[in-house]
Amino acid sequence: MSWNVTTRDVTEIVERYVERELRLVAEQEHREHMDEEAINALHDLAGLIYRAGFEDGMSVMSRRASERLVRERKQ
Repeated sequence: MSWNVTTRDVTEIVERYVERELRLVAEQEHREHMDEEAINALHDLAGLIYRAGFEDGMSVMSRRASERLVRERKQ
């Protein structure tokens, strides 16, 4: 099982989006209603994107640290 990592800010951004979409559904006939399954899928997607960014950031930090060590050894 893969756990999605997110922050309070990411969760709030998704919830604001959901609220906006639900409001627009009430105002416009052509918009489709978001059910709880779609909302949960949106939260999952946000978690995956956040985790990917976090992991990429950690990878970059590790690479920079490795390159710094190489430079220090050359001196």
